[in-house]
Amino acid sequence: MTEQIQIGVKVEKSLKDEVDVILRGLDIKPTTAINGLYQYISQHGELPFVISTSVKTPKDIAGGLFKSLFTLQNTLRVFFDKVQLKQGVSRGEVLIILDILRDFVVGFRQNEQYLGISPFGQRVVWKDAVCAVEGIHEILDNNVKYSEEGVMYLDDFYLSSLSGLLRSLCTSLK
Repeated sequence: MTEQIQIGVKVEKSLKDEVDVILRGLDIKPTTAINGLYQYISQHGELPFVISTSVKTPKDIAGGLFKSLFTLQNTLRVFFDKVQLKQGVSRGEVLIILDILRDFVVGFRQNEQYLGISPFGQRVVWKDAVCAVEGIHEILDNNVKYSEEGVMYLDDFYLSSLSGLLRSLCTSLK
């Protein structure tokens, strides 16, 4: 067995807590995830992602959240119309929507403290918006079924729930 060494890193507590939940869901220990990252860097000589540093004001951050919410609303409207019209939503499209929803919630959680000092923060009932997004994610993540051809379908109850959550998301904008 090769020699092992313990390393120490500092991360924001909220980020650690969020990642711990995700890793538990994936049945992966933090040590395994960190080892995987180090192995990737060793094999490829680079990070598997881009790290950029930029300076943003709280107003810029809040504006970005507002823009993300507005874009998310429009994306979900198109997606929901396609679902309602039974236009053959694929598993890949559902996975993309799930990623977009998750990214919005993560971005919100990381930056919500900046909303109170921005005019954008006052234009949205953020609690309602985030609850609607989390509800939509929950429905799509746990209740979508796929045909043998890989086309998504959702029973009428969840379709109705999805419609209500989308309405709630749209009315969260003042």
